[in-house]
Order: sequence, then structure tokens, then C-alpha cells
Amino acid sequence: MGTPTRLATLAFSLLLLAFGAVGCNWTKFDDQAADAPVRSVGAPSGFDSHDFGKSITPLSTGRGSAAAFVATSLNGTHVVLVKVDSGGGVKSEAVSDSALVAAESSTITSVAEIPGGTPTSLLLGSPRVRDQDFGRVLTYTPPDPANSGMDDTAKTLLIPLLGSNDPGMGRGLAAGYLDGVAETADYVIGSDNEIAVVIDGVPANTAVGTTTVGVAPLACDVSYDAQQDNRFAVRRPILAARLWADPRGAAVQQLFVGAPRATGTGTLSILTVANGTLGCLASMAGPSAEFGHALAAGDANGDGVNDFLVVGAPGQQAFVYQGWPALVAPALPAALAITPTPMGVDFGFAVAALNVDGLPGDEVLISDPRATVGGKTGAGHVLIYKFDPAANAMVQVGEIAAHSPDTDENFGYTLNVLNFCRDAAAVAAGAVCPPAALSRILLVGAANEVFVYFRVGDNIPTPAGQTVADVRAP
Repeated sequence: MGTPTRLATLAFSLLLLAFGAVGCNWTKFDDQAADAPVRSVGAPSGFDSHDFGKSITPLSTGRGSAAAFVATSLNGTHVVLVKVDSGGGVKSEAVSDSALVAAESSTITSVAEIPGGTPTSLLLGSPRVRDQDFGRVLTYTPPDPANSGMDDTAKTLLIPLLGSNDPGMGRGLAAGYLDGVAETADYVIGSDNEIAVVIDGVPANTAVGTTTVGVAPLACDVSYDAQQDNRFAVRRPILAARLWADPRGAAVQQLFVGAPRATGTGTLSILTVANGTLGCLASMAGPSAEFGHALAAGDANGDGVNDFLVVGAPGQQAFVYQGWPALVAPALPAALAITPTPMGVDFGFAVAALNVDGLPGDEVLISDPRATVGGKTGAGHVLIYKFDPAANAMVQVGEIAAHSPDTDENFGYTLNVLNFCRDAAAVAAGAVCPPAALSRILLVGAANEVFVYFRVGDNIPTPAGQTVADVRAP
């Protein structure tokens, strides 16, 4: 199934260097910094108005293309795999209705890629099956890229700790390496009341994991308030990332769980898994009910190791936590609060970390999908921040918005970082992308559109003797 596409342009400013909002043929650049390549992907069939771009999950590899991401509908059981080739072409492949029969026609709002598997497998979460209070988690493995279509069958994942009728099961999903076994990923399943970790996961399309552990409710308050405003209650953020050293090895990750509320204060819980036991390392309450709605980890110094966490509190602020302590002394670092000027509407709704200026280290990207831009209410934009050591504060250094903002476009409803392989030969051969050709690019979701930013500022490296725009092979 083809996906309609059109070119979009970028309005972006970085420090004192202005990047104009100009059109370009992004498949062949010159070396002018004003040429910022952007591809806008329109909604495929099956997605309702204001439905595409609100649930986006990037994949670690392109599955036979330069990059790929998964989009799901919030108004029906629709799942598509969107592929971006090394020349910028975009196409989508729909997961068939027969493959998703286990979802019982319910909406899939959460998706997580299971790392390390070949081929890539996914976790799919439906927190309300047929409008009931209970949810369901599915495993799905798309067919090999050499085969046409996506007609494999999703299988129900049985999680004994939560039970088959747990309220909101699958509202939050993640997968990572939490218990020191690097060969097999662990699954993280969030319901409205609990967090469960399936140690060592399960083989694709089978039923039960080896061990399931859950968090004690009195240690960390991970209860999720499903009675929030609809735009907050779609999914709960769960992040598996390594933000400090762990004596069990460099591959071990920690688990960060956000729990925003309808009233009161939202919380962030930091969990660890050791020897099959899920424990609460620390918990903190934010300044608002929405604290913990969005999470992202980043690398401040460019050494390849995550060392800061971004937490969104929509409508209020976002917070950056730097310099995480050792696991044996879990005193939480002071937060750097980010407040936009003027105050945003849903500032902090989505967050990401991405190298924008080409210097070592990531910048912080924070969206406000309901901001007024160009006189258009709800057009939305994304603001970019960089740490200023002298001021010990995050300072705004840029803004990204649609070239022609529309009312209620909700630009920035989602923010993701997508792996893009610039080596067309490696992609065509199905080989691993050479590290020098692998770029991390920005994926911005709007109400009914997804923007793929092949370049933001100077974040794409330029090989010696070539022009600024080498995002693909000639």
C-alpha cells in the first residue's frame, strides 16, 4: 500500500546562525546551510482524520530499507510499517486484519521493539479490549523483508503476574536488557496498577516467559491514572536505559516509569532488576499532575553513554536530570527546570534527545503540540535547548515548526529519533549499516502527518571532500 508524500521545509534557528524556511530538492543538496531536507508523510488508508502521527515507534533498523518506523491508529486496529529508502522514497505496508485478530478489534496504543532478535519482533499493547477495563499484550514478527506483505499473526502474550483481565494491561511497553543477560531481551509490561518484567522474554509467537517479576506497590508508586484528559491517558511512558554504572555489567539497564495523574502530582519511579527481583531504587514527585508524561534519555558529552534524563510535565515545564550517581548511592540529582517564554499550552508533551549542532553531545528537544504558531491555534512546534555550563541552565537555541502551520495541526504530538543508514549499497545488500554511515535523525508526528527530518542543523556528519547534504549515496 503506497503512502502519499510531499515535501515540507524547516523553520529552524540555532544560536546566532539562521536557517531559512526554504524549499529544496533534498535528494541532491548543495552546501548551503539553508537547505534542510524534510519529508512529510501523509496518513495511509485506514487512519481517521487527526489519527496518524500520534502513535509512532522507530525501529532500530530499516528492515530492508534505510530506516523504518511503526505507526498505529488511535481510532481503530490499524498498524503500518513505514519504510524510508536511501533515496528518500517512502512506502507503507499494512498489517492485515487477519494478523491482528487476537487484538479483538481493539485499539493498539503502545508499541515496543524487542531488541536483539532476527527478524525484528514487536510488542503491541491494547489497554482496553473491546471497551472493557482489561488489556492485552501481543507479540508480532513481521515477515522477512524479501517477502511481500505483512501477513504473519500476532500472538497473545500471557503474563501470569498481571493476569488476563488486568486493568489497562499494555498501556505501557518497553524492552531491554535489565537483568544482565545481553543475549535475550526482557519485556516490560505496564498496566494501570503494576509494572511486570518478563525476564529473558519469550521466543516470537509463543505464550509464556521464563520468569515474571512485579514491583511492590508500597516501594514505588507506579499506579497510572487512566481518568486523565484523553490526550494524556493514551499510554504511560516506560524507558529502559542505562544512566549510571551497574556492578552487574555495562549492558545492564535501569527502568524509568512515569505516572502522571488527573489530580495531585505525577511521579517518576526508578526501578532495577537483580537476580529475578524487581526493586524500587528511587521515586520522586513532580510539581504538577502531568509530571512524568514523557521520558527520554540522552548523552551530554558524546561518549556514547546516556547520562541525562528528560521528563515532560505538559503545560508546565520539562526537567533535565544530569550527572546520575552510582547505583550504590542513589541520591537523586537536582533537576534543571525548563520553562518556555511565553508559557506554553502543552509544553513538555513529547521530549527527545538528539545531536543538533554537530558538536559532541545531545541537545534536548521539547514539543508543545497545541502552541500557537504563525497565528494558527494548535499548530504546534518543537523547541531545542542546550546546557549552558556558565549559567548552569538549559537555554533555548532553536525552534522547529511546519513551514505552513495549520490550525490544530498538533506538530510535535510525538518526538522520536530514527536510525537512518546513508549507505545505499549496504541497505541493498541487507548488510549491517557501517557506523560512519548511520545517522540519528528526527521524526516528528503531527495530528495526521509525520515529518522525517533528514537534517537538523549540523547533526549529519559530512565526509571529507563531500557536500553538507550526504544523507544518501549519489
